[in-house]
Amino acid sequence: ATLLLGISLELIYLNHGRFYNPWI
Repeated sequence: ATLLLGISLELIYLNHGRFYNPWI
């Protein structure tokens, strides 16, 4: 469950990364 949650959050973060990326 933790792994799936991590993957989901990572996918969502990557998808929204083009609009909001705190590392840039």
